[in-house]
This record gives sequence, structure tokens and C-alpha cells, in this order.
Amino acid sequence: MRNLFVSISVIFVSGCVPDMTPDKNILKSLKMNDAVIEWFNRSAAYAETPDFITVTRGDHIDTLCAASNIADIKKDEGRAVITLCFYGVPKNHGHAISLPTKVLDFTILADTTYIRTKTAH
Repeated sequence: MRNLFVSISVIFVSGCVPDMTPDKNILKSLKMNDAVIEWFNRSAAYAETPDFITVTRGDHIDTLCAASNIADIKKDEGRAVITLCFYGVPKNHGHAISLPTKVLDFTILADTTYIRTKTAH
């Protein structure tokens, strides 16, 4: 009887514990050949989080970058090129980051010429 009570208590308590995983907020998604490129952030009330750019093909997911100054993502399917656009040098929490130059079959380019306006997020 005690084991039954413990099992029911665990089930009840686990159902009442809030999920602390931040929500994935997709900002832009591009389909390119047989892959999907996503730019997203995770909303978190407790800290400022960077945006992420990932490329997914089948079960394989690669993170292209985690940065705080992403402006846009673009594709050139004819050349299998993904361009990551930034407001200046790519940064995460104020520190410059490096980007991969090749992921899966895609060439990764950086465009650092974007200028932040008052309406940009």
C-alpha cells in the first residue's frame, strides 16, 4: 500500500512541477534543398539569451552560431550558400565569436554591414 501511495504522489507532484525549458521562438525559417535553416531564440524571464541559427538535415542538427546581434539569414540555393547577417562583428554577450565556413554541404558567409535602426529588434 505504501508503494502505491509513493507512486501516486510522484505522479501527482511531477504533473504539478512547471516546465522550466524556455520556449523556442522561431524568428525565421528557410528550406534549402533537403535541409531547414532556423533562426530562433529561447524566451527566458531570468536572463538575456542569444539568438541561435541551426541547420537540420534528417536527424542531424548543427548550430551555426549563438549570437546577440543577428540581423537576418539568407540563402542562395544555386550555390548552396547560407549568409548570416549581423549588426557589426558577430558577438555573443559582447564578445566576438567565430563562425564555421562549411557545415554539411553548405558554405557559410557572414555579412557584417547591417546597421541597427530604432525599429529593429
